[in-house]
Amino acid sequence: MTYVLGRMLDQIKDALPTVRRTFRRWLQGSFLKTMFGNYRPERHYMRGSGPKSRSMTSEQEAGAKQA
Repeated sequence: MTYVLGRMLDQIKDALPTVRRTFRRWLQGSFLKTMFGNYRPERHYMRGSGPKSRSMTSEQEAGAKQA
């Protein structure tokens, strides 16, 4: 039993640098960008009317100016 536990601990020790490196890359990359990145809500919703609505109102205004 002691041999098995010793072998498992050796494997864990061998894998730790890889796990640490992966965690550090994740932390520096996506996690920090998500937490402290510039959130700009204007990129996520539309302000004002869309192009179809603008073309309809411009046609109405053109008709009103002619009359």
